[in-house]
Amino acid sequence: MSTDPYDAPYSTDDVPVTPLEVLQRADEKSETRYSLVGMDPIATPTGDDYTASAVDAGGQIRDVRVVVPFGDDLTVMKDRLGTYLSAFSQLRNPNLGVAEAIVAVNGGWGVVLPAAQGQALEELIEGGPLPPRTAAEIGLEVAWALAASHAAVVPDRIRPVALPHGDIRAENVLVSGLGEVVLADYNLHSARALVATPADDIEAMGRLLVHLIDGAEMPVLPADPELARTAIDEDLKGLPGLS
Repeated sequence: MSTDPYDAPYSTDDVPVTPLEVLQRADEKSETRYSLVGMDPIATPTGDDYTASAVDAGGQIRDVRVVVPFGDDLTVMKDRLGTYLSAFSQLRNPNLGVAEAIVAVNGGWGVVLPAAQGQALEELIEGGPLPPRTAAEIGLEVAWALAASHAAVVPDRIRPVALPHGDIRAENVLVSGLGEVVLADYNLHSARALVATPADDIEAMGRLLVHLIDGAEMPVLPADPELARTAIDEDLKGLPGLS
């Protein structure tokens, strides 16, 4: 049995801290260790969201999150996450909230993600739609993130694998107090969206812009392409502040 104190739960200021086994790292050379801080997760549509900490090899301590996902396809999801974990890590794009490790949690597994910084767009537009210029600036940041992820390359492969987000909505885009825009939990959404394509992301980004400017989500479009185009044209005519 290991005598390393890091292998056993301990507590700090009456808050339990539980070390986690790393199953896979985005950077295989990393020696970062992860621990849950507290035992009560927040239930979100993505999964159980735990507060956690990371201790890098140099002793630097960072706040992170560990999300234990929900769903019936968790085996497929984990395999997909593992396959593309390193591809995401190499993007180094500040607009992408990507995972850095897969860890063992309570007999299952979870994903180590950056600590949430800022507010979701969904919260920001509760007080009303955004000015068109502000919405356009946010859209540009989202576009940069998608350009990077859609050109991602898995090691040992030559061609980009085009990793779509698959769930671009106001609740999945964070804006910090400094105006930084991040597509949150990219790996998780991408791994769950097995049939999503880059084109789906582009359409979703357009819908997001309409939502930000109009204050309401676009209705579901008709399946017929001509009817869909007409519906889009009519919706855009009603947006305030646009020529």
